[in-house]
Amino acid sequence: MKKSLRNIITGAILYSGIFGISNNVHAQDSVPNSFYDKSWNFRASMQTRRRNVEAAVSSDNKIYVVGGYSGSDNRWLDDVERYSEETNQWSALTSFPYETSGIAMVSDNKGEIYVIGGKDNQDQVLGNFFRYKPEEDSWEQLPSLNHPRSGHEAVSDSQGLVYVLGGASSDVDFVSTVEVYLPSKNGWADIFPLNEDRANFTALVDSRDRVFAIGGNNNNGETNSVEMFDPNNYNLGWQFMSPLSKPKQTQGTVGIDGLFYILDGWLPGYSSEVEVYDPEIDKWYLHSNTIRATNNSGVVTSKTGKIYSIGGDGDDTRVEVLNPFTPTPVKASIEIDPDIINKKINGGYIDAIITLPPEYNPKSINLQENILIKRIIGNSFNPLYFQFAESIPKPRIGDKNKDDVKDLTVRFDRRNLVANVSEGELIFFIGGFLGDGTPFIGSDKVYVKGR
Repeated sequence: MKKSLRNIITGAILYSGIFGISNNVHAQDSVPNSFYDKSWNFRASMQTRRRNVEAAVSSDNKIYVVGGYSGSDNRWLDDVERYSEETNQWSALTSFPYETSGIAMVSDNKGEIYVIGGKDNQDQVLGNFFRYKPEEDSWEQLPSLNHPRSGHEAVSDSQGLVYVLGGASSDVDFVSTVEVYLPSKNGWADIFPLNEDRANFTALVDSRDRVFAIGGNNNNGETNSVEMFDPNNYNLGWQFMSPLSKPKQTQGTVGIDGLFYILDGWLPGYSSEVEVYDPEIDKWYLHSNTIRATNNSGVVTSKTGKIYSIGGDGDDTRVEVLNPFTPTPVKASIEIDPDIINKKINGGYIDAIITLPPEYNPKSINLQENILIKRIIGNSFNPLYFQFAESIPKPRIGDKNKDDVKDLTVRFDRRNLVANVSEGELIFFIGGFLGDGTPFIGSDKVYVKGR
C-alpha cells in the first residue's frame, strides 16, 4: 500500500525537530522516507525557450505547454510542445491559433485540456476559450469568458466545472472576478469575487472541491494571502486562510495526496523555495528547494505523481522533476573515509563507500542520477544542507574496505563540506537510485574536529 504523503511530511517535520539528536542514536537506525522525498532532478529540455509558461496534463499522461514569451527572440509564442514521461522526450505539435502569453491552462476531470484568456502579440487582453483535440491535433474554440483577462488562474473540480479567477484586464487594472464554465450549458456564470484583486497567482482545488487562490500581486505589490471558496458552503463566499511564509507571485502549485506544493515564483528575486500546504489543517511546511531559482515556470503533476517545473524566466528550456512517491528505499551500508574530519584540512575529498545488500550488485546503481549527502544530523550549520557527489573523479566499483564484497566509492568535495558543518559527532545520510528507479539510502557517523 502506498504510504500517505501527509504521513511522510508529518514524519519529516517531527524528525526535523531533533537535529540536536543525542549521540546514543545509532547511525543505522531506520531512516524516514522523507529523506527520499527531497531530490529534484533534471529531465529532457523543451525544444523552445520560453517564460510565462503554462502547462497541463492529459488523460494519457502527456504534458502539454502552450505559448509564452521568448525574450531571446523578442516574440510571443504560438508553439505547442508535448512531453512523454515514458520516453523523456518533447515533440512539437500544431501551433496554437495565435501567438499568446499570460494564458491559463487546465485539464478537467476527463483529462481534456483548455487554454483560457491571455494576451495576443498586440498586447490585447483576450477572453478566448479553446479546447485541445488530441486525436486531430487541433484547437476547438468554445464560448468566450464574460470578462477578458490575463495573468489569471484556472482550475477544474471533480465535476468537470472550470473556475477562472482574478487576473488583470490591463497592465494596471487587477481584477477579483470569478466565473465558472458549465459544460452542460456550454457557457460561463459569474460567482462570488475574490476578497482581493490579484494576478500572477496560483490556484488549486482540494479533494473536497474547495478552490484556493494563493499569493500573487496587485497594486500593492506581492501578497502572501490565501483565499478559499467552498461550493458546498456557497453563501460564505471566499474566506481567508493561513498565508504563505512570505509574499510571492508567478509561482506554481500542484496537489498530490491531499497536499499542495507551491514552488518557484518572485519574492522579489527568483525563488527556489518550496512550501507544502495541508488544506485539512490549514498549515504550511517548508520542503527542499528546487535546483534552480526561477519564476513564470509551468508547474504540473503527472499521473504517476511526479512534480514538474518547466521553463521560466531567463528563457529557460530546462525541466525539473520531483518524485514524492518513492518506493521503500534499499538499506545500504555506508562507510565515510576518513571518519574523523579535520577542519584544518579543507582541500581534497571525502569518500563514501556504498555497499548494497547481497541481492544487489553495485553496478545496478544509476550513475546518471545524483548520488548525494541528503542530510546531516548533528551540530550542522544548516539542517537542510545537501551536497552532490563529484562526477570527476568517476565513482569506482571495487572492494575498498577489504571485506570481500563489491562496493561503490563516490567522492565529495571536502572544502564545501567543512564550510557547512561544525565540530562534533555527525550522522551523514547518503542516497541515490538504482537503475530501476528504486532508491537506496544509508548512513555513517563521523567526527568533525575544529580548526
